[in-house]
Amino acid sequence: MRLLYLFFPLLFSACTTTSQWKLNNLSGAGAQFHSVKLKHKSSDLIRGLELEFLRLHDKIFAYINVYSQTVPSSTTPDCASVTLHMGGEVYEDVAKKLEGGQRLLLKEDMAEKIITALSKGQSVTIILNGYEEVITPESFIPNFQKLADKLPLGKKLANRE
Repeated sequence: MRLLYLFFPLLFSACTTTSQWKLNNLSGAGAQFHSVKLKHKSSDLIRGLELEFLRLHDKIFAYINVYSQTVPSSTTPDCASVTLHMGGEVYEDVAKKLEGGQRLLLKEDMAEKIITALSKGQSVTIILNGYEEVITPESFIPNFQKLADKLPLGKKLANRE
């Protein structure tokens, strides 16, 4: 009987699923320092990557983060090639590498494609040179709605051209 009490919590936790999406509200001293961050955690910290949406004021920025080493550059030293697979389509472009080389800022159209696919319930595979991650749509919509709450429609994504 005592063994049953030990295994019951283990059995219960094995049957539950947790979302890879995590939403954080970050508050500062004033409203101008408030931000909201939505991340899809990587399933593999060595070869995987993390997708992040960051809301600052009335703009949303999309980033890819890696943790094991810097992302190799593409044709220019401050950019890296990114490939998206979603809904049977392939989309290729470059993303701006930020200082340190482990964080990339996605272009607005690439971010919109990811958001649209996830909103339709489609998984998105993101591939960088040496990194790959499948971004799952489970619980994306309610979390993204909280991130984008009260933003005017035309100001959902930051213009980074």
